[in-house]
Amino acid sequence: MENHQVFNISDIMLQDIVVTHAAIDNEKGLSSLPEGYSVSYTFGFEASISTDNKTLRVVFHCSAEAFTKDKKDSFGVKATFAIIYNFLVLQNVESMVRDLGDDQIEFNSDVLLSLANIAYSTSRGIIFTRCQGTILKKGILPILPTDQLRSLILASE
Repeated sequence: MENHQVFNISDIMLQDIVVTHAAIDNEKGLSSLPEGYSVSYTFGFEASISTDNKTLRVVFHCSAEAFTKDKKDSFGVKATFAIIYNFLVLQNVESMVRDLGDDQIEFNSDVLLSLANIAYSTSRGIIFTRCQGTILKKGILPILPTDQLRSLILASE
């Protein structure tokens, strides 16, 4: 997206984080997973803004499933999470989005990438903490390169 207004991350303040869904299902009732198991993750983002209230919201969705090392067979252990991040825009709300008319807006891609970085990194810690004491105790979201995170957010738009 071409947006000539400069976005400054200090124009945004994280107000609140709400875990709206956190579930780990163990269909087979396993007490542990074998050494070398792998976890497959899928995740995505939703972003919205209220220019009137000067608020931004990012929802991070994640699901995980434990598989054999070769990723051929599932152990029936699945986890799902939804985490909401509420931000306050302190100033320059006009630098966050571009009005396309007909009640349509387009986010500044720098804004989306910054908020996705914050949400993803924070979610890694939240999900890791939530998995402690469970069958997925070693489950931690992978570190993502910025280019991969950028592709993920652009795909979510």
